[in-house]
Amino acid sequence: PEQIKPTLIGGLISLACLATLTALLFNNLMEYLSPQVVKNTTVSTDPNKQSHVLVNLDLLFPNLPCQLLQIELSTSVNFKGSDEINKQLSFQHLSQKELLVSRGEDLEKEFDLNDEVNGPAKIKEFFDSGHICQVSGTIDASKVAGQLSFRANKESKALRKFREQNKDVKVQLNHMVKSITFGDEREQSSIVSSFGRIDGGVHTLFNMFADEMSIKNMHSEAKDQDYFYFLKLVPHVFVDHFQQTEKSSYSYSLSANKKEVTDFDPPRLTIILDYAPVKMILSRQPRQLG
Repeated sequence: PEQIKPTLIGGLISLACLATLTALLFNNLMEYLSPQVVKNTTVSTDPNKQSHVLVNLDLLFPNLPCQLLQIELSTSVNFKGSDEINKQLSFQHLSQKELLVSRGEDLEKEFDLNDEVNGPAKIKEFFDSGHICQVSGTIDASKVAGQLSFRANKESKALRKFREQNKDVKVQLNHMVKSITFGDEREQSSIVSSFGRIDGGVHTLFNMFADEMSIKNMHSEAKDQDYFYFLKLVPHVFVDHFQQTEKSSYSYSLSANKKEVTDFDPPRLTIILDYAPVKMILSRQPRQLG
């Protein structure tokens, strides 16, 4: 009949409907083929049934030579002194461009901590050259609440003599935290590749010092400061049903504070560790039909 005949507008509408249906079908197919991530929270603090956790550190100290740095780890069940901690870390002096100057045994040979003749001159050389002390490595810590502290060696006669002779030079614990993570760093890179896009990557942000927080306390202060970081660790378990793997790691919340030193002790940097009473389980699995 004459009332029914093809028109250009009708053809365009048909093509538009066909394109819309095709796009919807394609989007639904892509959604079905993409992995589904299921999140669960349980009451637990021990995802891998181990009593220890690896603490991975990378810090810079521009106002204290590595030889004068004392590091201690104290928890509710044990204590690790500087001699034990130092065996698990590496120490090196860097230039302002973070190029290696000296490290390890070379630093130990530079001067005796109690040498009041040559020691102060070596300390002054560190400041005059604008060197930076870098501390990095992995500490095996008990998985209980505790604190990791950094301070200048108050027993060093060389340091005391240097401060007497150079009252205008600030020997302080100002610092830059390049990285603090917990768990196996090799597994973390694998976790990020599989789970990195979930919730904008919030569950795979293992280093909370990756932004301006890292340089928050980099510059020296008019008066000595004690620095504090409060870390609340949340164990995470990542289950990948496609690769039939299960990996564990830790994310953490972070807050910071500092206060002026009011006693005669050297300033400190204290990292306070605590554990959340929950465990986050993320499962990457195929989607179900229906």
